[in-house]
Amino acid sequence: TISFTGSYGNVDWIQLGDSQSTGMGDVMGETSESGLYELYTIIGGYIGEVRIPCALDQPVVDSVLRKKGIRTGVYVLVDRQRKKAHKVEFVE
Repeated sequence: TISFTGSYGNVDWIQLGDSQSTGMGDVMGETSESGLYELYTIIGGYIGEVRIPCALDQPVVDSVLRKKGIRTGVYVLVDRQRKKAHKVEFVE
């Protein structure tokens, strides 16, 4: 329970549920196919579409994001056809 009794409140961190359960698979070890994916920031901002030329794995995704000029960060790749989301940790 969180209660604010004044006119101002500040919460630096809150965690609900299992911290390991995001509902998204990491790119590493995924068996998704090549194709067109939508790329989002980790907070849901749409960046654009990326074409993954072969099976989804970290080196391939890194190469594609680097070519698009994407900066270091955590992103979400969404495969609309197969209804899957994949978390991507990208370092330039």
